[in-house]
Amino acid sequence: MKKRKIIPILLKVLGRLLGVTAALSASLLVALVFFRMPLAYAREGLLAQPEAAKLFARDGSEVFIPSLPPARRDYSALPAYVRQVFVAAEDRRFYAHAGIDVIRVFGSLLANVKSGSLAQGASTITQQVVKNKLLYADKTYQRKFLEAIYALQIEQDYSKDQILDLYLSSSYFGKGAYGLEEAAKAYFSKAPEDLSLTEAAALAAALKAPSSYAPHISEEKNKQRRDRILRDMAADGYISEDEARRAIAAPLRLSAPLRRMNMISWFADAAFEEAAEILKISFDELISGGYQVHSTMDAALQSGMGRLFEDEALFPPAAEDGTNAQAAAVALESATGSVLAMIGGREYTVEHGFNRASAMRRQPGSALKPIVVYTPALERRLITPISEIWDQPTNFGDYRPANYGGVYRGWVSLRTAAALSLNIPSVQMLEMIGVQAGLNSMRAFGLEPDANDKGLSLAVGSLTKGLSPLQLCNAYAALADNGRFRKAHFVNAIYGPDGQLLYLYSPPLPSQAAEPAAAYVTTSLLQSAAAWGTASQLSTLQIPIAAKTGTVDYGNGLNRDAWCAAYTPEISVTVWMGFDKTDAQHALPKTVTGGTLPTTLTREIFALYPNSGADFYQPANIIWQNLASPWEEARYEVFIGGTQPQPRRWATPTPEPTPEPAPATPEVTPAPFPLLPEELWPFGGAAAEGDQPGAEPQSTEKPGGFPFHFPFFDWL
Repeated sequence: MKKRKIIPILLKVLGRLLGVTAALSASLLVALVFFRMPLAYAREGLLAQPEAAKLFARDGSEVFIPSLPPARRDYSALPAYVRQVFVAAEDRRFYAHAGIDVIRVFGSLLANVKSGSLAQGASTITQQVVKNKLLYADKTYQRKFLEAIYALQIEQDYSKDQILDLYLSSSYFGKGAYGLEEAAKAYFSKAPEDLSLTEAAALAAALKAPSSYAPHISEEKNKQRRDRILRDMAADGYISEDEARRAIAAPLRLSAPLRRMNMISWFADAAFEEAAEILKISFDELISGGYQVHSTMDAALQSGMGRLFEDEALFPPAAEDGTNAQAAAVALESATGSVLAMIGGREYTVEHGFNRASAMRRQPGSALKPIVVYTPALERRLITPISEIWDQPTNFGDYRPANYGGVYRGWVSLRTAAALSLNIPSVQMLEMIGVQAGLNSMRAFGLEPDANDKGLSLAVGSLTKGLSPLQLCNAYAALADNGRFRKAHFVNAIYGPDGQLLYLYSPPLPSQAAEPAAAYVTTSLLQSAAAWGTASQLSTLQIPIAAKTGTVDYGNGLNRDAWCAAYTPEISVTVWMGFDKTDAQHALPKTVTGGTLPTTLTREIFALYPNSGADFYQPANIIWQNLASPWEEARYEVFIGGTQPQPRRWATPTPEPTPEPAPATPEVTPAPFPLLPEELWPFGGAAAEGDQPGAEPQSTEKPGGFPFHFPFFDWL
């Protein structure tokens, strides 16, 4: 009996508590919205113009500002369908709600609970005006609460048409266009009043995410979304079904882009993209939010590289149909991973377009050998620079690689194989250490292989997905810094539009991608490539420099990709050349290899940067050994301590290892093999390289016995 009396009492108390809570909540809402206590939006901020982000170089100088927003204007004279298309695209109940769409809010909350994130925003046009004009674009519940309160307040102060005008004036449409007027001009060379229904729908579709849905970025995505918008307009009664069908069928003709050669934009896009990722906002929100991004850019180097890309003599000839061969280049500070300069293509014509330096994936060819073969083999003490390797046509099961040009040299030293970029020795070494060792080395250098990259073709840079120039340059920077890997970065600091510091780069501890001694010996091998091997054009710089070239064969006397990756103790540079889409009509001529035009451009880039002349840092367990007989001129070779040959009694004693910090070079400057014997040169000029099989070699079985021998036993 008592239990029966308690339950109604508890229900009555609970009901009263809920009633009091509802009353207090309603009172709070009235105070916040109508009396603006204690929160009120800044009217001057709402009416202010959207502010473009700014990019600063590493020296603090302002180097880039995206296209500036236009003056706010009255869009009341627009055709009705132009205004309606944005309502149908962004906020179909815009004229019915009071700033918040309750139906969308509950739908969004349900979706976010299911996903465990804030992916669904449910923002009305009014809320988007608040986000664009008054708040940071971070996705937090606190910001969403303020956004809702300010939206309700703004709805009390402005008419729906005024709010829509604010929205059309402050939104970013991509292609550097802020506001509908600039967007109509940028995409269609028209005034907003002259837009067709199809064109207006295309602009409305771009607003979802201009970097993905703008018509010049993805025609397919834009069409899918604009067709949906047009169908929604018909469903809402703004246009007839017949008008929607005609607009969907109508072709979209974009105006020709203006030729822009502001090569700083390549770096700016990458820096703004990294900054947006750091702040967890979209690229479009960042560049229209007044943020100040302090970057790692060396302004002089970036401008100089931009000028080099305007020199057509440095690039391959265009295809017969006029399509230009493309190129990309990256320069990193070796010891910090700071990106100093980046060029993503021959010309910059599209805001936030495809950046070949960071987004492209191509086969690296022989440029991958130091990472997957030379360094891991040296780390395992399985080979030294004077170890001789069998270089003749060889079958590795079903895999039959070939040297470039079909030239083979019999027994060659590792130094010669690396300098001349010979394929057979590289495959021999990878077979010896195991493919898994090469894959592990790739990962250590920040390069993630595909699950299908399991064969010996890895030794000649054959990958399922390929690499970007930025990724390859980042790996080579680790070789330059004694095997220490740091992920490349573009951003040092980010400030909000009010000057508040939002982010400061804190250098993480580097990972040891390779043993310092192995990285140093690999560098020494690549110094030979730069001195007398495939990258010998770099020798004219007369600075300590290491390099590796790469050429990927297309067949039919053509090449697909050409690379040069080079580094000094200060900076690392990677250059790629090729066509965006390679076919028989769009491929590099056989005369364009990694050792030709890419190396020429690399040399010119290094000439732009002041070089201290310092040599590569030498770890303590490095030994320089004189291999010459007493009657010969001293001829030093480098070894990891413990792998050097023991000299005869009359040979020059091995210098004792010097405790760190060690001098960059021994007292007698080691110039290992400065000249290549004339009989090894089958071609004029720089040594030819080989990456992918060219002509199929005659089937030959692998010679019996171990394919390596150590010639120092011959003179002991």
